Amino acid sequence: MSMGIGYASYVSFAMQTAFRSAATPTITAAHIRGGPVFSPRQTQVPRVTTTTAMKRAGQLWDTMGLVDFTIEFEMVANATAWLALHTAAWCKRLKAGAGPFTHTYTVNDPPMDGGTDGTPANTFYNHGLTIRNTIHDGTAEVKTYQVADCCPTQFVLTMPANEPLRFGMSGVGQTMTASTATAFTDVSGTLEAWKHAYKGANSGIYVGATNPPALNGAESMIIRRAVFTLENNLSFEPGLGTPSGQELLHPTRADHPAGRIEFEMDYEDAASVTDAVQIMTDYIAGTEENARLVYYVDANNALEIKASGATKPGVIDSPRPSTPDTGRAKFSFNLMLYPDTISDLSMIQTTAS
Repeated sequence: MSMGIGYASYVSFAMQTAFRSAATPTITAAHIRGGPVFSPRQTQVPRVTTTTAMKRAGQLWDTMGLVDFTIEFEMVANATAWLALHTAAWCKRLKAGAGPFTHTYTVNDPPMDGGTDGTPANTFYNHGLTIRNTIHDGTAEVKTYQVADCCPTQFVLTMPANEPLRFGMSGVGQTMTASTATAFTDVSGTLEAWKHAYKGANSGIYVGATNPPALNGAESMIIRRAVFTLENNLSFEPGLGTPSGQELLHPTRADHPAGRIEFEMDYEDAASVTDAVQIMTDYIAGTEENARLVYYVDANNALEIKASGATKPGVIDSPRPSTPDTGRAKFSFNLMLYPDTISDLSMIQTTAS
């Protein structure tokens, strides 16, 4: 008997060339295990009209074979490993530079097959992901399952103190099949952690009026945790008359994309930084904010979330001072992001190649 074990199991993925055209995954990664990668939806349901006390197995019909997926990773500074996942989450990527390179991710519409790669030059678009989940026993594959046309509806970047940087995504794909394992090669590179977000000339956490807030500047923040979330708000609908297993139409947006940054910090009035008192003052006055969160490993490895423009996109939401019986008073708030120009909200990844 072969028994699957958590630490030996992994995922693999690849960007497809087009929707409904499954790819062969080439990148493998050890994901954070805490639940299922794939959650297939019920594909047989009973008819509504019946005269019996309970629904009957003899009167079932097949639904569209949609599969929910959720994956999360520690952010390892790596030149190529995450490009497909990040492009799928944001929908558009522009590569620039000559080593180090910068990959600038922005929201794009339509979110699926929204353009031809290379037009304009060095621009890449989301075409959906093929993802495999390999259950492994430490010696050999137990079983591998594949889902094609995976489209992220949510991208989350988690930035806690005294922990590594993490990113995850969840969404929907179709056509779950048994597959074969892609041979595992770990993602190599420096694990990006909280110390890479120290305030400095190349990194730090900043919220303020400047466009963009200056690195190592007076608008820095000292926080306990920040979480950036991008909601793509995609709609997944079936088509009548499609080939079998390809019922899912090109996903479109059921609502506008939405972004936010959630901050947790101490409640203090500090000198020469953006603190809880300043945020409360800006909230009461209805003052918008620019934001910049930068992790820097070295000249070839950095990651930045930038929500900044001539018209500031950050609206303060739900500022909450909290005073425990003992210890530090806490403070949390959200920045709801409404970019006046779509490029005012971006993720910038620096790589060696």
